[in-house]
Amino acid sequence: MDLLDRYLDFDVWATHRILDGCAGLAADQLHRRFDIGHETLQATLTHIVRVMELWTDILYDRAVRPAPPCDLSVADLRRRFDAAAAEFGARAREVRHRDALDEVMLDTVFHPPAEMTRGTVIADVIAHGITHRAEAVHILARLGGESTGDLAGWEWATERAAPRLGLRGMR
Repeated sequence: MDLLDRYLDFDVWATHRILDGCAGLAADQLHRRFDIGHETLQATLTHIVRVMELWTDILYDRAVRPAPPCDLSVADLRRRFDAAAAEFGARAREVRHRDALDEVMLDTVFHPPAEMTRGTVIADVIAHGITHRAEAVHILARLGGESTGDLAGWEWATERAAPRLGLRGMR
């Protein structure tokens, strides 16, 4: 497991922690407005999914799929996220395997379109998730929702990586 594998796995693990923390919330809580980021948990989660889908499509050099509706259930958002994250992870690993992280591609999201490397897109998608998960944690806390924990690398390592590597008491 190299650094890319760790970051991809961490991204999925941390996003699942947020989605799990939102699963028991009522619709009015998901849509309650706050003075941060995309203002609601619903909008923030939808945005996280949208960005993962959009950049996955761009990395695969295919047409960008329509944005998810902004009223999906948490379970439906998780299904869409899981599908996009699996595709994104597969493409990121394939790009790494081909040693194509510095391959230039055309980013058609921005106007005018701009060139960027596949490695930059991969890094940016992962960093993007971190930013919006922090906003979601803040909103969840203000709602009195289920704690997501720290969402720190050591927490991921203790829960996910240590058992896989046969480590005990890792911190």
